Amino acid sequence: LSLHKDTLIQNRIAYITLTQLDPDSANFNAEKVSAVNTLKTTREKGLSDIENYKVIPNVNKELYNRLPYLLSDLKRVYEEQNEILDKVYTTKSYDEGLTILKSEKAVKLLTMQTNLILEYEYWIEKLEL
Repeated sequence: LSLHKDTLIQNRIAYITLTQLDPDSANFNAEKVSAVNTLKTTREKGLSDIENYKVIPNVNKELYNRLPYLLSDLKRVYEEQNEILDKVYTTKSYDEGLTILKSEKAVKLLTMQTNLILEYEYWIEKLEL
């Protein structure tokens, strides 16, 4: 669970970083490449971790029942983010891409991502008790 949460947090930070870049900065291109690479890496890692997840039965019955939905939501976040980024990559300017990155669909995705992070934290804390 911690692995999924940590990867999701890294992914979210990279996404937010991408939306806050200053195109007039001397480091703009390097920062953009770094953020995009982090997004790709964390998305690939996140999807791989979902595919390779080994369920440990009877650790917590509630979590055991909730886990398939959690993993499904997590996969959906990465897949929808990929759709958004595919659109961004086809734009001709940073401003066009930024409009997509800050669209209503993207904001809903970030909200879903935040809620997943919070739910992962909830389950991690519950297991530690």
